[in-house]
Amino acid sequence: MRRFILIIGAFVSALSLSSCIKEGREGCPCYLLFAHEGFRSNGYEGNVNLFVFEGGQKTKDALYYMEDMVSDRCDVAVNRGHLNVRGIAGIAWMQKTGASELVIPYGHDCDPIYSFSDDMLAQREREPVFAELHKQHACVYMDVNVDVSTNVLIKVTGNTNAVDLKTMTPVEGYFGYVTPRNDEGIFTFRLPRQKDPELYLEIWCSEDEDYRPSDHSMTGCTRITSLNLGAYINGIGYDWTADSLADIYINVDFVNSVMTMTVRDWDIYEIFSIDV
Repeated sequence: MRRFILIIGAFVSALSLSSCIKEGREGCPCYLLFAHEGFRSNGYEGNVNLFVFEGGQKTKDALYYMEDMVSDRCDVAVNRGHLNVRGIAGIAWMQKTGASELVIPYGHDCDPIYSFSDDMLAQREREPVFAELHKQHACVYMDVNVDVSTNVLIKVTGNTNAVDLKTMTPVEGYFGYVTPRNDEGIFTFRLPRQKDPELYLEIWCSEDEDYRPSDHSMTGCTRITSLNLGAYINGIGYDWTADSLADIYINVDFVNSVMTMTVRDWDIYEIFSIDV
């Protein structure tokens, strides 16, 4: 009797395992294979946050090692049908929200994020995903020549502090970041894609050489000037909708009241007069 029960159990298990082979495969998962164009060429070796959207709704949110994706050891099971697959590399401080947004916390600049996206029809047991990374942040490198011998700081504020996970389009919210000079004497910060030109840059100085504001109130500092950085950037034709965002180099010369701005890999060179 016991042997008969075991045989029946084995037979039922075999039927269950083979149901995805002998019957309709609509309920069986599809596994994604990643074409990893651009991962290593961008020098990225870390993790990838993977999001899958079905009918505009997020159905998968998981973290995978880039090395597993490159080596085809990343078996991601998804439902069959029309899907949008989005991968984002480089997330550090930015936070995912329930509204499918990636938000920059106040006091931080944008993470060095790259992303790929593929709209696909998942029908077979395995389907390829084209994963060409695109740069979703603009690095700003700023040199300031100012006739003061005190500690100089840069404060950047704007109306964009998040990106939509599905489309990587900018999302409105308050952005604020303060940075001192780096060891090379340059101010650097990263910007997300912008919704509008309401991006402002303030230059401050402090008598305390070691002063680092913790609340962005700039208490104890003196403001030298404020610039509508967004208007200047848009004025040279910068494309915030490009597949990959270019980096921006700025030189502010207060001694001669001149600002120059260049964009990497672009044949653009603009000179602006500024009021100190």
